[in-house]
Amino acid sequence: MIEPPECDYIISNPPYSLKGDVLQRLFDIGKPFAMLVGVVGLFESQKRFEMFRDNDFEIMYMNRRVAYFKDYAEQKPSLNPPFSSVYVCHGILPKQIVFEEIKKI
Repeated sequence: MIEPPECDYIISNPPYSLKGDVLQRLFDIGKPFAMLVGVVGLFESQKRFEMFRDNDFEIMYMNRRVAYFKDYAEQKPSLNPPFSSVYVCHGILPKQIVFEEIKKI
């Protein structure tokens, strides 16, 4: 397994299909992290249920849906994202559930 480079935090938006594997690896590494993931199905598998049950984590809910860029070359966000996102964190937030406001641009 490849070890991550030396860093203080790991912050990313992992592929939807790999979010369970990515989160498990991050818990195993033990560094503080923040992953922006879709909330649908986040806790809906036995494996992820057990992973969250067995690890300390925080969640940041936002009042609006996050608009994602399709690619970095053309940074035009999607205006109506079809799903809600949350930040799943470990060792980042001051309490287990945090609510934040996103201002619409």
